[in-house]
Formats: sequence, C-alpha cells, structure tokens
Amino acid sequence: MTFLSASSLSERDLFDVEVRSSKELDWFSGISYNPTQKWFYWSGMENNERLLLKCTDPASGVANLKQAFHSAFVDPRLPSDAKVRESIEVRCLVFG
Repeated sequence: MTFLSASSLSERDLFDVEVRSSKELDWFSGISYNPTQKWFYWSGMENNERLLLKCTDPASGVANLKQAFHSAFVDPRLPSDAKVRESIEVRCLVFG
C-alpha cells in the first residue's frame, strides 16, 4: 500500500469520478500525476499491525481536502510467488 502526503497534493491534481450502479449515483475524487507529489509506503507490515489514515483535521493547518489518497502498487523487490496481501477499509469518526 502506498500513501500520498497531503502536503504535496495540489487541488489542481483532483478530478471527480462518477460511479454508477443500478441503484445509485455516487462520486469520488481521482488524482492526476504530478511530479511534486510525495508518495510513501509501509514496508513489511505483519497481520497483527494496523495503519490509520487521517483524512481531515481542521486544527492541523494542512489543506482540509478530506481525502487520504492511497493505492496498491507492485513492489518489484518481492518474489513472484509472494503471499497475496489483503486489506479492509473502515471509515470512522474520532473525537477528542
């Protein structure tokens, strides 16, 4: 899994993506490549480890884009027979 640093994302990189199903219409944000973007990955995660993505924090001073862009990627260092990884996404609100 790779993650985009929100501080390196320009609003000009964002575009809307329409998602249709037989029952609803929804939208999500896509991003265009920009060489100033900074992507990071967490290497060697174990099954008992979790990663929390903070999508928005009005008190942080960082642009409040309300997204935590992330994606799967092919790690060329892994052997071709490496175990397939799985992930689950859960959205929640945390107050404190």
